[in-house]
Amino acid sequence: KMTASAEMLGVALNVKPDMVILVPEKREEITTDGGLDLMVHKTTVSETVATLKNSGIPIGIFIAPDPEQLKLAHQCNADIVEIQTGEYSEVTTSAKRGQIYAKIVDAVKLATRLKLDVHVGYGLDYDTELKQLEVMSDLDNTHPVDIVRTFLGAHSVTKDYKGREDEYIDYVIEKVMPEVAKRKLAEFCDIFCEKNVFSVDQARRLLHRAREMEFLLKIHADEIVQLGGAELAAE
Repeated sequence: KMTASAEMLGVALNVKPDMVILVPEKREEITTDGGLDLMVHKTTVSETVATLKNSGIPIGIFIAPDPEQLKLAHQCNADIVEIQTGEYSEVTTSAKRGQIYAKIVDAVKLATRLKLDVHVGYGLDYDTELKQLEVMSDLDNTHPVDIVRTFLGAHSVTKDYKGREDEYIDYVIEKVMPEVAKRKLAEFCDIFCEKNVFSVDQARRLLHRAREMEFLLKIHADEIVQLGGAELAAE
């Protein structure tokens, strides 16, 4: 994930990652729904997309589930849209949840017609993680596009567990993963193995337990600092 800045573009061209998702950096770059505002930044984003794709790097854009933003992402020649789902995660009434769910479904349908791959975000807390996986499960059951779901509860540490990463891994392993596995809400389990996030030992512990629960495995590894995450993936 990176911003559409000259500095980060240079980093991406040097590193050549398998994929790039463009995200907002500053509040003024964000729509009211939380995604990158392509109505304002279409030119810069289009130029960044073209440069990265010319180097063979697939690229996506983090946007709100808004038809105009999706159409602009298509015009920017993006391969992927990562849809912002924070509003769904925070809603407290079933009526409002239904409205937002319908908006997300419409966004996925439009993205499909535009031949864009679709990614959905993460929430980290128990209820939000399950909500998001439930939405993807419903989409998989009601839409012709095959939705492959990944549980990424260990993407970062919540404020309540800051400085207690081992306890957070215990929480994910003991409380969240068993529920996801029991309800078959995800095929894959993932973790972010990175400096100041989760260590190699913590990632190993979670992934071993995930495999025991019959998840397929993924890992966000060595994105910024080479800790040994790639070696763990090979292991």
